[in-house]
Amino acid sequence: MSTFFCSSKLNYTFSNEDGNVDRELLPMHASHVLIVAGSGSRLCHFLEKKPKKMTLIDISREQLWLCDLRLELIRFASYTEYLAFWGIGDTVFTPKERKDIFEKLGIQEEAKKFLRKVFEENSWESILYTGQWEKTFAKSAKWVRRVLGNQCINTLLGFTNINQQLTYLKNGFPRSRWNLLLRAFSSATFFSSAMYGKEFPKMNVSENYFEFFKDAFERSFRLCPVRENFFLQIVLLGKVAHSEALPPEFRPQVFDAAKRALKECEIALVQSELVPWAAQFPNEFDVIYCSDVPSYFKGPLARQWLVSLRPSLKNNGKLIARYYRNVPGPADAGGYLNLNHLYRDLYSKEQTQVYYFDVLQKVETTHG
Repeated sequence: MSTFFCSSKLNYTFSNEDGNVDRELLPMHASHVLIVAGSGSRLCHFLEKKPKKMTLIDISREQLWLCDLRLELIRFASYTEYLAFWGIGDTVFTPKERKDIFEKLGIQEEAKKFLRKVFEENSWESILYTGQWEKTFAKSAKWVRRVLGNQCINTLLGFTNINQQLTYLKNGFPRSRWNLLLRAFSSATFFSSAMYGKEFPKMNVSENYFEFFKDAFERSFRLCPVRENFFLQIVLLGKVAHSEALPPEFRPQVFDAAKRALKECEIALVQSELVPWAAQFPNEFDVIYCSDVPSYFKGPLARQWLVSLRPSLKNNGKLIARYYRNVPGPADAGGYLNLNHLYRDLYSKEQTQVYYFDVLQKVETTHG
């Protein structure tokens, strides 16, 4: 596992995955779901599905502490307060108001001490874009604006109709300048030096980085107007500037459903590696949501992780995984039914277009 994920800083604070896809993949009323925690941005739309128990797992205690903060805010804040705390929407908290709410939350003491320091370093402004991933894109967005120009970016953000956007991409978009940016940002060393260190996953899904990102962004630009795409706004602006593109956690119906469900859901936070921890609990989970963690597996783990996790799933339980640039393998998927064909249309609408997906269902074999 990359040392990036073991740092003493927050790696993610916003969302680097399209939660709209996850909402369609998760079953209702699961008995127990195991979820890679990340920033906690997926908490609301996982809770929306009303699981009886939800275990959040991460090797980073800091990410789990951020999840604890989100859980407490979901539990005790109103929807308007939740938005204001994260600096979203028309109602904006002053630093003092944000601090007052934070100090009232029942977060575990060690987590509170760490998060208080994070907020203090940001003068009690929102920390929604202060993770290493978010900071990397905030820096690169300055170069994007410098190379493409304000007029180009403002034009892209102005479209509310996808056909108008496609016409601009064909006839007015500065393609050569965009390709120049892609060549710089998709180099083998850019994200390694900027964020992940030497252990960034090696690509095995494309011949070269430039073609991979060029194709991914081309698909992403054709999905929907940029003003509705959270990832394209992160790339172009370093933040989401239009409410249409905000992740599910910031939608009133999702937040309200999560708030109600949290009252009935048992929550556990676990600091550990995913596979060895889950392997301790046979026939336990209805869903194991791996995020893109398997992309970072190496050696025997990359070949055997599916075999190792299978006993932990209940019969007909689902394993959901994303892969970024690297699909681990060769993987022995015996004892699983591949359900990807049921979700091809859903995958095609995923906003980042940089992930490959697997939805695998455990089935009984002659060996159990």
